[in-house]
Amino acid sequence: MMIEATDLEFMREVFKDVRLNVGYGTILSLSTSTDRSEVLVSVSTMPDGRGIIATMTWAATGNNAGFYSYPEVGDMVIFVNVLGHPDLAYVIATCNSVEELIPVFATLGHMVAYANAGKKLYLGSDTKVAIGRPGIEPSEPLVLGNVLTTFLTDLLDLILDAPQIGFSAFGPVWLDPGIRSGIISYMTTYLSNSATNIVSQIGFTERGE
Repeated sequence: MMIEATDLEFMREVFKDVRLNVGYGTILSLSTSTDRSEVLVSVSTMPDGRGIIATMTWAATGNNAGFYSYPEVGDMVIFVNVLGHPDLAYVIATCNSVEELIPVFATLGHMVAYANAGKKLYLGSDTKVAIGRPGIEPSEPLVLGNVLTTFLTDLLDLILDAPQIGFSAFGPVWLDPGIRSGIISYMTTYLSNSATNIVSQIGFTERGE
């Protein structure tokens, strides 16, 4: 007996697994609950344009901890319906598009963490932020830029303002005018000018305990 194509489609419909439905769509809006326990995402499904409300999921979560990157309106996302129920929808991933390109360094096989344009990237711990090679516990503390610039400025001002900087066999030794001019120039370039000074305008840290 030959089985018709319509019979196959009927059997697929009867025996299809509806425990987990996977779909994709674009974000219409986002809303964070007042207690910051969840983000609700309004999604327009593709290709039918049906609207659903899904809960955003994250790669890792904890109490004020985890890995979070908010999607934006217009982003394409993948969602699932648990048990096939429309009220149990979860966004599980966002997708790249021609407007959201993969960072160049990532295409070279490197691990990359970049914030969206105009957004900050926060990396923190209440114990220690360790930056180093695999298998090696970093032990050298980072230098605090503002503290260092203040120290160097005060130190060099002390030298510049000193009536004499020492003694020689021939008497007091004053700062050579050329050295004085050089110190003032270096201070201007590397300490007081925000465009060229020794502290970063992008990376920031804190002293901690």
